[in-house]
Amino acid sequence: MMFPTCWSAVVLALMCSFENVNATDRYKVIQKQRTWYQARDDCESRNAHLAVIRSHQDNSDVKDLLSQDIGNVWIGVNDLYNEGTYKYVTGRDATYTNWRDGEPSDGSGRENCVEMSYEYDFKWNDCPCTLTRNYVCEYYRES
Repeated sequence: MMFPTCWSAVVLALMCSFENVNATDRYKVIQKQRTWYQARDDCESRNAHLAVIRSHQDNSDVKDLLSQDIGNVWIGVNDLYNEGTYKYVTGRDATYTNWRDGEPSDGSGRENCVEMSYEYDFKWNDCPCTLTRNYVCEYYRES
């Protein structure tokens, strides 16, 4: 099926606009202490999702928005459905990770959600999903 030229231009414009979005437009730090589940639901209510960090650049972009005052934050990675297999909240395999040394540890068999940890230079840590943290929403969904 052939699409009109204007359709191609619209698709190209959308793709280009995504490439040029800066981190402060793409991510928003929510300073409300919530469980991972509550954070996920709140991001979805904002037409977003917990931050899906796909690269070192994404990790740096989120890190740059954080400070000591904000502390550890939830991100959109978990192994809730298959222990040891980390997935993004979008359902795709987590292809990029930034674990701190010794992680993921699944301490006590209950650590299934992932936070960026201020104490460890914003490396990742798995911890119980029922702990409360601030969190980062991402406003552009994966295709």
